[in-house]
Amino acid sequence: MLVRAFETGRLQIEYGGQVIAEHSLVDKHQVSSNPEHVKGIPMDTPRHSRGKVAGLQVEPDVEQRDLDVYEQIASGGQLQ
Repeated sequence: MLVRAFETGRLQIEYGGQVIAEHSLVDKHQVSSNPEHVKGIPMDTPRHSRGKVAGLQVEPDVEQRDLDVYEQIASGGQLQ
């Protein structure tokens, strides 16, 4: 996904090489919405639930190393 802010005050969201949304830039704590984005969602659906899809957050596997390892690499050494 690519998000671009233009000097014209527009915000453009691109996904897979296609523009999927455009909005006007707004001040902090303001919301810019497009009625087309919620078209077809029943009006009795709570606003905070519209357009949200349940997902699963996965923590990445990260190897934990002593900071001395990074110091060794930074000073030109190699990992053993």
